[in-house]
Amino acid sequence: MSLVNGVTYLIRSKLNGFVLDIQGGSTAACAQIISYPHNGECGTANQHWRFVPVGSEGTYLIQSELNNFVIDITGSNTAPVTPVISYPSNGPTGTSNQQWELVPVPNEVNTYLIRTKLNGFVLDIEGGNQAAGAHIISYPSNGATGTANQHWELIAVQQVPDVHTEYLIRSKLNGFVLDITGSNTAPVTQIISYPVNGASGTPNQHWHFVPVADKTYLIQTALNNFVVDITGSNTAPVTPVISYPANGATGTSNQQWELIPVPNELNTYLIRTKLNGFVLDIEGGNQAAGAHIISYPTNGATGTANQHWELVAVVINKPAVDPAPVPKPEPTPVEPTPAPKPVDPNPVTPPDDNKPDEGPQIDPNATPTATGSVEITKLAYRGLVKRTQSDEFVEITNKGATAADLSDWKITSAWSSKQFFVFPKGTSLAAGRSFRVYTNEVHPETGGFKFGSATAIWNDKGDEAKLFDATGKQVATMAYGLNSIQGIKTELGILPLNIVADPAAINQQMALPGKVTFTEALKQALNSFLNDDVEHVNLIGFIRDSVDAFGLPKEGDLGNKDASIKLLRTWLNSSESKLVLLSAITWDEDANNTGTRVPEGDETLEHYWIFQLFLKEFNDCYFWAFVERSGKKAAYNYGAG
Repeated sequence: MSLVNGVTYLIRSKLNGFVLDIQGGSTAACAQIISYPHNGECGTANQHWRFVPVGSEGTYLIQSELNNFVIDITGSNTAPVTPVISYPSNGPTGTSNQQWELVPVPNEVNTYLIRTKLNGFVLDIEGGNQAAGAHIISYPSNGATGTANQHWELIAVQQVPDVHTEYLIRSKLNGFVLDITGSNTAPVTQIISYPVNGASGTPNQHWHFVPVADKTYLIQTALNNFVVDITGSNTAPVTPVISYPANGATGTSNQQWELIPVPNELNTYLIRTKLNGFVLDIEGGNQAAGAHIISYPTNGATGTANQHWELVAVVINKPAVDPAPVPKPEPTPVEPTPAPKPVDPNPVTPPDDNKPDEGPQIDPNATPTATGSVEITKLAYRGLVKRTQSDEFVEITNKGATAADLSDWKITSAWSSKQFFVFPKGTSLAAGRSFRVYTNEVHPETGGFKFGSATAIWNDKGDEAKLFDATGKQVATMAYGLNSIQGIKTELGILPLNIVADPAAINQQMALPGKVTFTEALKQALNSFLNDDVEHVNLIGFIRDSVDAFGLPKEGDLGNKDASIKLLRTWLNSSESKLVLLSAITWDEDANNTGTRVPEGDETLEHYWIFQLFLKEFNDCYFWAFVERSGKKAAYNYGAG
């Protein structure tokens, strides 16, 4: 986990679950640092710490939220068992007895030795004392990786769940996490309990919580955006829990979950379905890797360990850490979106601000679409305002010849449909002019609009802004970062692949009914080619059937799947390979020069995004991927030769 600006941490011992604490909440210099149970649901200011980078990379002051004092080795004493205290920083970067390195503990999530730059000793609970109030000292590491009383887990203090964060969902039974079996991207894949892969898990173990109602969430995988689902909406106990596409923007009751806090446990919950009140459960309390996750009644009032799940933040998409210790500002109330006011019919479109040092970041490789004259022309994310990123904005431009009535038009984020802005009734955008909607700032010169959000709207890794008219029709999008064409190819490791998609054809198809955008369809199509081998007619199936032609290692009569995927990736990384979006133009084989061919099935452009893949290794074969526009079914592909 990368340390993040605007986030404070509990520093929890792996010995007994107690946290670093300034004794008695004392604000005096030289107050002893102790090990103590966390106060309340997520600790108090004397247990909250910021990591402030100083000097060489990976070196920090550890600063208390209580009074901005830092963790200090008393008197720069290099002897073992020296008390560790809270003390004012010696200058902006501190001194070596106040500077600390984080040394990862192997096979533990977010867990470190905290090593002083003074003499290489580490933070240690004196004598391995498990009692509340045990002193923290500086002591040599016990062996190469230390012992439990020297191991410290960093736990982000934030509203849980936070929409900008990816979590491991870790069982209190055995420390295993929710996992999509084998990273399978097909629908109806069983969710299991499995050890964490590597230091912080893999995408099939990372989960977003997408709010759909008050305290109700879709639990969405970072692997392919499918959600946690109770098979077939079955209300019987022991029903398997699977990964499945969300049924619409808010899912259905078998995909909607509430978090019920477990008393006296940090960030730990029963995860309860809205279908019938059952909870996520490791079947039979099985502690083996691969145990199935099921839906089951709560065992007693608060459940049992196999029903208790801790949310562990592993990816927090917020700005980088502050460059120097800064006192935490007093919170400021968030103003509600102002009531409709007369709007200047000719607002001044501001000067270009693509320069990264003058404003929030703008992706030069963003992918826009538009079905009419009103377009999203700019999206500025990763704001410069610390902690809140209130200066992010999305820019809407009217490229038509007449004014556009934006009354009740809505902007949403693909990351979370709960993050939206609706233009007030009577809003008119003059021809050739632009409005901006800021995250939480009011700029009258660009319309004076804001989401009114106390936290960032636009994900720093990537997102897609969507603009809907008053009837709910999607009229424009802007995808950036990992959601753009270049970002998708980069994430999938196939950057050289040529994507042939005429902007006019994209916009023409965006105007057809459906929820899935072009870039969403592109990513699903590529994932289908790279992963699906359910049928022999899939591309991977073609390759596996050609085991001898390509010299693949065998699995029975077929080529090894992993080797086949690796070979396909090699082909996709050739500039001679291309993926073509089929459109009304390319559909007519006689009227285009792209070499495309109409699929052999009954799929139509009205119902599907259709992509054709060209590979020189299969120059006498045709391969298509299909993404249903409604988003109700998973993408699939097949070929013909």
